[in-house]
Amino acid sequence: MIKEVIYKIVEHCECCDQDVTIRLNSDDPDFLKKAPSLKKEILPTGMHEHWVNNHQICAKCGKLVKSGHLTRIREKDTSWPVDKTYLKWVAPKHPYSLIVHKECLDTL
Repeated sequence: MIKEVIYKIVEHCECCDQDVTIRLNSDDPDFLKKAPSLKKEILPTGMHEHWVNNHQICAKCGKLVKSGHLTRIREKDTSWPVDKTYLKWVAPKHPYSLIVHKECLDTL
């Protein structure tokens, strides 16, 4: 059976200043009636997915870091300037460690 959108919500992302559409797909149109508590989880889960897929950037090179290609280091253990976009988007949410591509860390 084909999955269809059974619930959709739009949330504004302050980081990228864009509206993010979050959809719940199911092959059962009554799915949310059977599990109504899921509605509370859709927004935070969807925004987390948006953040991971769009805003997890490298503190050294400033490019997007895909899952499995990152490592974390303490800022005080670095000798290079932190990327400006990283400071704006990521640093306020993760003030004690930096997200870095494993490859960028190898080139230090």
